Amino acid sequence: KGKKGTDQRIKGNVKAASSGRMVELFGNEGFIGFDAVTTGGTSSDGSLSDEAFYGISNSFQTVLKQLGKRDTTTKIKALNEFIILCDNEGLESVTSCLKLWPLMYNKLSMDNDHRIRELTHRALQCCSVKVKKHLGPHIKTIIGCWVSGMCDPNVQSSISAKTAFSMSFSPDKHRDVYKFGLKDVVMHVNNMVLKE
Repeated sequence: KGKKGTDQRIKGNVKAASSGRMVELFGNEGFIGFDAVTTGGTSSDGSLSDEAFYGISNSFQTVLKQLGKRDTTTKIKALNEFIILCDNEGLESVTSCLKLWPLMYNKLSMDNDHRIRELTHRALQCCSVKVKKHLGPHIKTIIGCWVSGMCDPNVQSSISAKTAFSMSFSPDKHRDVYKFGLKDVVMHVNNMVLKE
């Protein structure tokens, strides 16, 4: 019903769209929704589900959960803790966080706060120095945001991303890494331009 008891105006004499009618027509069996495809293991409130943390060491689970929060101070503390964990934990523990870290990295490296972007690149540096070749399967996931971070207008954030790159790969491998991830970098830039 529209204002003051009048029916809604409908162009072409057809019923207006209604999610309730869609459920009646198609039922809700088997349809998980488009959000389930794009959110990658998140719950209805946007936080990561417990299943997303399966196989990740307990110390990293806590920090990764904090990185998913909205509060800037919490993210900064969590990134500092992540850096400490990468330095102090064993290879197996740090490698276990690679299940979620690339997704977190992509989100945090595009944060509005330059301090979070800078710390995110530092955290990537500490993680990649520790896990070395285990980062390989995740390069295509993070390379777009990584290269974008190297061009960050904030000087400290840009330097942090460049340092992370140079510490992660020997100079003779830089060109190969860029070639390997070129398509992903172009897709990332394309998505940024189309969204903005």
